[in-house]
Amino acid sequence: MRKKLTFCLCLFLAVPTFCRAAITIYMEEVGSNVVATLSGAINSLPGAPTGSGGLGSFNGLRPSGPTMSFAFTQVPGVFPVVQVNYYTATAYPSNLGSSSTTLLQANSSTASTTMMFRNLTTGNIMIDQSYVLGTAVTGTLTWNNKTLSSMGVATGSYVWGWSTDSITLNVVPEPSSLSLVALGLGGLITWNRRRKGNLVEHAAPRPV
Repeated sequence: MRKKLTFCLCLFLAVPTFCRAAITIYMEEVGSNVVATLSGAINSLPGAPTGSGGLGSFNGLRPSGPTMSFAFTQVPGVFPVVQVNYYTATAYPSNLGSSSTTLLQANSSTASTTMMFRNLTTGNIMIDQSYVLGTAVTGTLTWNNKTLSSMGVATGSYVWGWSTDSITLNVVPEPSSLSLVALGLGGLITWNRRRKGNLVEHAAPRPV
């Protein structure tokens, strides 16, 4: 939990307002698996639909390529067709940090609705036609015996955003990376304290 809070604080300070997501997906290594957790809600749409169609059961991601995507489905496993509307976010990632085009289906998943996010210039967000604005989006996707590196997904924040709302995929650093960051921050704090101490010492008035 502390890992997520620290990562979120850094992102909150670093990203523009629309990136402070309505839907947030946290993706991290948990034991020997990779887990993505869904939370939040979409409160406004990026304009009128640009199209519609059926979306089969896909719970997973493709890190790169012309069909880069992240998706979750309410009824996984039997390829039900869910009717979705296509919308266009004005900001979107071109990839998830690598050139891998491998389709990575989650080994297990739960989701309260169906959505897909892609890297297309139009129709890059697909939302279940039955989704009601403001309804909480919850669920998890789990990839067994995987690491972020083996999946070709890089640490960072990937945003599908528009003027009034957004969807953010936060790929949380693995524990070893966090340890290095913490070590670096600790060293920086120590150095800064010593520097301030030296400045005070040098600025102290000399005895008459």
